[in-house]
Amino acid sequence: MSIRGSVWKPNLLIASSSCHAQVVCRTFSKKCKKSLSNDSLLLSILKKRTRSFFKKHDFGTHISRTRKVMIACKRVITAVNKFKEQLAKHRKNLIMCVAMAFTFDWYKERICVDEFIRLRQEFGIIKKLDSNDNNELKSETENNQNQFECSHTSYDSPRCRNMSEEGWEPFTSGSYYNAWRKPNVDYPGQNLYIYKVHGSFNDITALDFMQVQLDLQYRKEWDTMSVDLDIFDSEPLTQSDLIYWEFRWPKWFQNRDYVFKRRYKIEEDEKMMVIVSESVEHPDYPEQRNKWRVKDYWSYVVIKPHEDFDKPGVEFSITYFDDPGVTVSNYLTSWYQSKGLPSFLNDQRLAALELKKRRIEERNILSPDKTNLETKLDQPQTQTSWISWIFGYFLF
Repeated sequence: MSIRGSVWKPNLLIASSSCHAQVVCRTFSKKCKKSLSNDSLLLSILKKRTRSFFKKHDFGTHISRTRKVMIACKRVITAVNKFKEQLAKHRKNLIMCVAMAFTFDWYKERICVDEFIRLRQEFGIIKKLDSNDNNELKSETENNQNQFECSHTSYDSPRCRNMSEEGWEPFTSGSYYNAWRKPNVDYPGQNLYIYKVHGSFNDITALDFMQVQLDLQYRKEWDTMSVDLDIFDSEPLTQSDLIYWEFRWPKWFQNRDYVFKRRYKIEEDEKMMVIVSESVEHPDYPEQRNKWRVKDYWSYVVIKPHEDFDKPGVEFSITYFDDPGVTVSNYLTSWYQSKGLPSFLNDQRLAALELKKRRIEERNILSPDKTNLETKLDQPQTQTSWISWIFGYFLF
């Protein structure tokens, strides 16, 4: 017979206080006498040790406390299991909450809608620049300064610091465009300029021109200088995107790359389309040693149809700035005036015409004869590269 199995376990669990110690001892002695009757010495030793143990230790109280601890542990385990069940039910939401703490904060970083309201005046300002009426432009700017102040979310942005429409000087012009520039107030004395371009085409629609600006997959087809160009995050509610762009430079220079946010808005009542972009930092796209990160870049494009969005005829204004990290020579500035800017605009026009052609081919509709609407360009009607645009601005 097993002493531990038949004696200790049943009797010790019954004991709940010190008053039961003697009963346990007597029961243990009786059992031992029957099983160990042939070995009186061993039986005597066991009796003495058992009595000594119960005298020195309040065994019943010890068991009582142990049972309370065990009950408390069971309750804790039950609570932990329930908590695990709740975590399992809401696992997706929990993961999203944790991830949001280490990702882009759209609420804080999104481009403010106030800028879109202010840009409704863009073509009015262009008209005054064309007429060289600086006094009228200054007066209009002062009158509207309080009405279109930047909100607290974008007050410190580079665009807001350069919001004043004063200081523009003629830069270059062609048969279908005019351009102005002015020094950036954030870079005094460094010959870094903000550029504003106003142009018009009669043979492309506003929708096609807008798609050329927004469709990055299509741009990869006609822009061979873009090494990498992708949207890696979006906020569909506000039509906002985060974009990474790597631009190929000559082999003796590092490639330039950009991480920027972009938001666009189509205002049907005003018959206007607006795209605003600005450089931003993102943890998923840190700076790399073999590329030069353009940290200060911003632009806005305002598009207006002559009649309607889907009918030929579009007027546009492009205002932009970026700091490429190199000094622009006078020679390259002159080259940009004569060739770079016309090539850039021609690229976009040809890309928009290609969209129209593809759409007609998909619908199996013959293209109507609209040769009389072709715009007279300063450059040959062959598509050039975006290298004309970027290099003409800031290379060397």
